[in-house]
Amino acid sequence: MNTHGDESIYDSIRRLLAMSLEGTIQPEQTAYLDTLLRENPKARRYYLECIHLHLGLRRLAEKTAVLSCRDDEGVLDETLWAELARNERTAEPIALEPVVRPKKDPSELRPVTTGDRLSPRLKRRPLYTVLAVTAALVCLVCYVLLLPPPAPIVGTLADAIDARWMGKGTEGLHIGQDMRAKRYRLAEGVVKVRFDSGVEVLMEAPCEFAPLSHKTMLLVSGKAFAHVPSGAIGFTIDTPQGSVVDLGTSFGVFVNSDQGSEVHVHQGKVNLVAGRSWDTQESVIIHQRQARKIEPFSGAVTSTDFEYYKFVQGIDSKSRSIRHGPPVCLADIVAGGDGLSNSVPSKEGIDPGSGQVHSDFVQDFDRSGSGHFEPVEQRRFVDGVFVPNGPTVVSSAGHFCRAFGPTAGTYWSDITTWPMIHHVALNEDGQVLYEEQVKVSLAAKTSDRPDDVPRIVIHSNAGITFDLDPIRRSKNAEIRTFKTRCGVAHNVMAAMRQEFWVLLDGQVVYHHLFSGGANKPQTIAIPIRPENRFLTVAVTDGGDNTSFDWGIFESPILEMAPCAK
Repeated sequence: MNTHGDESIYDSIRRLLAMSLEGTIQPEQTAYLDTLLRENPKARRYYLECIHLHLGLRRLAEKTAVLSCRDDEGVLDETLWAELARNERTAEPIALEPVVRPKKDPSELRPVTTGDRLSPRLKRRPLYTVLAVTAALVCLVCYVLLLPPPAPIVGTLADAIDARWMGKGTEGLHIGQDMRAKRYRLAEGVVKVRFDSGVEVLMEAPCEFAPLSHKTMLLVSGKAFAHVPSGAIGFTIDTPQGSVVDLGTSFGVFVNSDQGSEVHVHQGKVNLVAGRSWDTQESVIIHQRQARKIEPFSGAVTSTDFEYYKFVQGIDSKSRSIRHGPPVCLADIVAGGDGLSNSVPSKEGIDPGSGQVHSDFVQDFDRSGSGHFEPVEQRRFVDGVFVPNGPTVVSSAGHFCRAFGPTAGTYWSDITTWPMIHHVALNEDGQVLYEEQVKVSLAAKTSDRPDDVPRIVIHSNAGITFDLDPIRRSKNAEIRTFKTRCGVAHNVMAAMRQEFWVLLDGQVVYHHLFSGGANKPQTIAIPIRPENRFLTVAVTDGGDNTSFDWGIFESPILEMAPCAK
């Protein structure tokens, strides 16, 4: 047995684990630790023992905070003072033995005046008072000595929407108030707790939780989503079934007594330690876009479907907005992504006349449409494309839009996310005077980089239709709203007429004519109902030719929400 080699490995694990919990570990050190744990069984066993020891010591250190998570806080002092008051009212009189004084010489006696006479009742009152005050002081001292110290402050209620709390001492909890190491029950609404370590945790009702320290919380039931900065690596959410130890992530935890616990990792990774005793504990590393479930009775860790929008991930009480996750970007879908991969921009282009995807987008004169709706096989969420010219079929289901007017029936550019226009200047004889690449955008102030804002560039005459049902299924979520800004590029070289369209299942829900004068971008927000399947955006030439029709749909997104249960 190579004892020296094992000790060297153990020392490395202790050092790297400490650096990970302190937030000072470097990417290459993390990669080395992952490789070591994957290839060495002894290293895995020792790592698990270290994690268990860390959790045990942490729970021991926080025992006072856990004990303070009781429902009878504030009752002891009220009961004490009530009992003291009752005792003072009902206590039996104290019988005193008569004091025998020695007889004095008659010569020392003096006449007693009326002012010197005191009632025996009045003489006894100071003694009763002294005894009562002494008893009260003794009780007060005992109470102060026995009273547990107040729970420590571990964070702040950073934000809340329609929050209603249950339990003594939480009725008036408001934004900006300290959060102590005690148990809270959220009956309604959504809240965001900012721990002193910088961690932000969002919880939605019904939920019962206890922030135990600046790097630990207990989730008894409900949903919690944690945003953990790099300096707070090691933040832990304890549940009745185990513990979730952060390794630099954003993750959600759901606890249901009947269904067990679930962990969904959105960024980075976590270490899930399932079980509460040494014999039953199991340690699992969960990576980005993965989810695990702890079964309620057996405690076994099983795989489950990762859900993008299961948890509230952001709130803003000023605008009363609740965000369940990132929006789906339609520009990313046009570029070949899934709407969340941020693959835009891409030099690829979709030919609106054929549905073919070109590796380098094509821009050229005298391109005519087929007159038919063309499917796009290489794009999972794109239903198809078309060249509008009067009434046109706009979906694979045969939806027919009669609102389009007659156009030239031609197009100049592929539909693309690359914001560069190949501008060619010709003379009267059709000869090329000069060529240049022009970056198009809706705002005059843009960076020199071509990827600052996601956009779909649609030069008239062209349209593209998205199939919403596969998007819903892939994200296991509902689509609430389509949002975008549309308009003509601010640096277009000639003012021409253009019409912008948005359709739902072939029906016009937005239409705007840019007449060639003012080119102020328009903001669009279209509600999407569950029965809506096809979303179409298009640009037509407005009755003149297609020259300089540089149409842009900027930041086109679908706002998502969890499926209704």
